[in-house]
Amino acid sequence: MKDTSPLSYDWLHANGFHLLHREERQPTDHVRRNVGMEKLKGLEPFQSIDDLCIELASQTTGDEWFCWVVQIEPRRHIHVRMMRERWEVVKLWEGLTGREWG
Repeated sequence: MKDTSPLSYDWLHANGFHLLHREERQPTDHVRRNVGMEKLKGLEPFQSIDDLCIELASQTTGDEWFCWVVQIEPRRHIHVRMMRERWEVVKLWEGLTGREWG
């Protein structure tokens, strides 16, 4: 069943997303969950050039969230789409890992 509840920093934190240091030009906090670690098993986050992450940041207004798939080294990011609900993040994670959420 789809969880159509809105995204929130509390929900993201409770589900393994970590707060990143806010850069000077960023109006809102960014959170990141390392997908590469979960797929490669045994590696700690950010130890491999293959590390892949999901990164999110809320808009300053409205209920939409920016979402990126990020490769740490070399730094590359793809803006996936705007997201609003929890199920959207779950499906992206499942697609990247090939595993069922939870």
